[in-house]
Amino acid sequence: MGGSTACLAKLDFALVGHQESWRAAADVLAVLRGPGRSPLPDDEIRDILPWIPPRAVCHVEITSVGGARARGLYIDSFIPPDRLQDDYMRDNIARVRGAAACAIKQKRRSSVSGVLVPSSSRAVSISYPKDTVRSSPQAIP
Repeated sequence: MGGSTACLAKLDFALVGHQESWRAAADVLAVLRGPGRSPLPDDEIRDILPWIPPRAVCHVEITSVGGARARGLYIDSFIPPDRLQDDYMRDNIARVRGAAACAIKQKRRSSVSGVLVPSSSRAVSISYPKDTVRSSPQAIP
């Protein structure tokens, strides 16, 4: 992920997530590889994805209804879509911790992440910067 240190110093939050389908994972890898490269075959994606450490994928900006803005970063933990079951809980927690460490390195002030919960139920913990309310995030080029 490119970006200057000055840009990274202005981050207010980090979003930590993962892709829930192999198609979505392939799309993220295609973006990271760049537009000039041909797509990877599905079997290669399944072999490569588990070895990719958490990393920043894109910048995000949210705007409150009052006009306050917050800049953030989406960090993918690269949890393979076929390893979301309880059997992989320890490995997935380690990946989320790695993503949190990545967020700390990027100088964010707060983080937003999904919380791994057994039995496929989902809980989300969200922390917003001061004076910011929920809004649809926009990708920042």
